[in-house]
Amino acid sequence: MKSNIVLFSCLAVIIGVLPGCAAYTGSPQGNVAMMDTSERTHLDTQLNMTDLMALAEKLTNDMLMSSAVSEWGNKQPRLVVVPLKNNSCIDNIPEEQIYDRIKGILREAGVARIFDQSTNKFDYILYGVLDSTQEYGGDGSEIRDFIVTLNLATIDGEDLGRWNGRIKLGKSKRPLF
Repeated sequence: MKSNIVLFSCLAVIIGVLPGCAAYTGSPQGNVAMMDTSERTHLDTQLNMTDLMALAEKLTNDMLMSSAVSEWGNKQPRLVVVPLKNNSCIDNIPEEQIYDRIKGILREAGVARIFDQSTNKFDYILYGVLDSTQEYGGDGSEIRDFIVTLNLATIDGEDLGRWNGRIKLGKSKRPLF
């Protein structure tokens, strides 16, 4: 009788463990999936300040590499940097932080002397706009597209360059991955 209890216990353990050792078929369990660590992750369609700062840095660096700015050489012209104008669907974007970061990059590059927008003596002006569009699906899905544009112009209003970048965020009723 004792051997039957031991045999029954061993059989119960084997039957309970074997299904756990079955080969994994590759389908996600519990709506969990692997994510690409090189991508910035979003859980909703709200604009992430990290994404916006990275985009502003990229656009500023693109401007610094442009022929319009490289023509300045060592002249260091007087440049007015105007805070980013927010035309997006989100009201609480700290435009001042983006403005400060763009000014910081320009100062570090040493290509121009940076002046406040209240001055009336300048050679160039850099201004930017943040726009957005939204699309909603009947199934609860949503897409938000944020576009940042930096513009460089002379004191006379001559357009010297325009640099655009976008951040596109989507939310689906079903898991995206």
